[in-house]
Amino acid sequence: MERRKTTGSLGKVIRRALGVTAFPLSCGVANATAIFSGTMSVSAGDPMQLGRLSRNGIPQDWVGAEPFPGIINATTPYHYATLDLDLSALEAVNYALTQ
Repeated sequence: MERRKTTGSLGKVIRRALGVTAFPLSCGVANATAIFSGTMSVSAGDPMQLGRLSRNGIPQDWVGAEPFPGIINATTPYHYATLDLDLSALEAVNYALTQ
């Protein structure tokens, strides 16, 4: 009877699981502050705009000026709701990495 070696594939699974677990732990923990918690809705009494911005399929890479994607449905009314947030209380941290 032939014995099959199962520790090889099991070892691979264990190594992968440890790698997937160790990567987030080595990166540290990120903290976030909730800036809004609640429910919003849009109704017919809310402000309205005609048309909306189009997506032109060109990804934004933030290195140059991409062309304006344009407006679609220029005669269709779209209602929207706004939310005023006081972001001055949020702490902004900027890290500069040098070699």
